[in-house]
Amino acid sequence: MPKVEDDKLARQYLLGELSESELGKLEEEYFEHDAAFERLTATEDELIDDYTLGQLSSAERKRFEQRLLLSSVQRERVKFARTLLTTVSRTEPIESNIPPLKRTASWWTSPFNFLQTLNPVVSLSAAAVLLLAVCAGWWLMHRNNVTQEQQAQQTNTPRPEQGIQAVNQNTERASELPSPTNELKQQETKQQPVQPPQSNRIVTLALIEGLVRDLGESNRLVIPADASLVRLHLIIERNEYRTYRAEMRKAEGGLVRQVSGILPKTTAPGKAMVALEVPAHSLTNGDYILTLGGVKGRSSEVVAEYSFRVVRN
Repeated sequence: MPKVEDDKLARQYLLGELSESELGKLEEEYFEHDAAFERLTATEDELIDDYTLGQLSSAERKRFEQRLLLSSVQRERVKFARTLLTTVSRTEPIESNIPPLKRTASWWTSPFNFLQTLNPVVSLSAAAVLLLAVCAGWWLMHRNNVTQEQQAQQTNTPRPEQGIQAVNQNTERASELPSPTNELKQQETKQQPVQPPQSNRIVTLALIEGLVRDLGESNRLVIPADASLVRLHLIIERNEYRTYRAEMRKAEGGLVRQVSGILPKTTAPGKAMVALEVPAHSLTNGDYILTLGGVKGRSSEVVAEYSFRVVRN
């Protein structure tokens, strides 16, 4: 099986000089082994350097341009290699009879002196790495300066919350100062009557069937002044309907409340209870009669009558 570690074989692969069978075996090894991929990449870099330095034969140069210059990425790599080569080889040595002085190399010139001792291919790659390192260092310094400027601007610029808080404090201080407007507001606040808290007190009374003349203490409803709702529990001796209709009147006449669609609640076999809620303010002192009717279809039938007496405290 062919090996990509063979520089000659990798070079032939890149220039398209292999047969179909050799090409398939080589690509299979290229996808399976990382070392093969790295060796192939290094051979490609060397091939670009040879093309830039003019060290390829006419046939190799033609195949290189047909295969490796088709993509924009490869063209940029060749362009970069040419630019770097021109920069490195631009300075020519000057002949002089004066013996050179022995000087200690400074820290910034030593890398360039070291590059001159290498062969052209390695020197070109090392110079590219050095150039990238210089560009990266410049970018980091520029980014650090921009960050420091942004932090300084944020420190000097007041936050919106601070401005709003300062305006609120000034408004509060202004409101505390004595002025005709502030004194008038304070007087209006003192003159406003204090509203008593609303009560949610509920008064409950259980009613059994009976007439007004039979009223006793059991049918006496005492409503405190702070009560908001009266709940009446109507006892049904025979529960024969699904819904009920209640009508409340004063003993001397006058409808007080009328409610339909009331659902009964079973309390014992054959017996039930119906709950009716009435606003406390609608009940005044006096006697009341409550008629309960069972609803059947569109008509209703009187089931029971209840009487009670209201006494307000």
